[in-house]
Amino acid sequence: DASSHETTMDAAGRPEGERPTGEGSSDWAAAAIVALDENEHESVSGIFAAREADVDTAIRGGAYGGFIVARQGYRNRKLGPTRRAFEPGDTLLHLATRNGCDPRFIAELLALGANTGLKNDSNQVAADLDPAAIDAGYAALELRQRERRVDDASHSSASSLGSGLSGSPKRGRPS
Repeated sequence: DASSHETTMDAAGRPEGERPTGEGSSDWAAAAIVALDENEHESVSGIFAAREADVDTAIRGGAYGGFIVARQGYRNRKLGPTRRAFEPGDTLLHLATRNGCDPRFIAELLALGANTGLKNDSNQVAADLDPAAIDAGYAALELRQRERRVDDASHSSASSLGSGLSGSPKRGRPS
């Protein structure tokens, strides 16, 4: 029966749970790795707005989305101690967690829908690498969402106050 072997597809049109392999070079991948290195959390959403960019791309053959990570000083963790480490199959969330990124960077990845359940080739999810870093990322995301709600509420209040005024302002001395 063919229906019992149907594959569920994710939002990117891949079979559920399958990660992109990152074949082919792309500017977005290089920009993502540079942003990771420099903790440029504010540039993450713009990078992943690129049509071919996928926040869940995994490192394959030492490349992230076609960008050779060694160009930024990354080295396979299994080759010995290094300041910037990766393992095959790491996603940007793994890299951010493994390499001590700012919680706001992790929060941006989470806000973009980074899949926290993806495992690298060592069968680790990002939270296995540094649970406190993932917790801090979620806390930063919650804070960001709270701040946006407050901003939205204050803008909403200001516009409703402005729309309730009619006529021209009073002139003369206050009473």
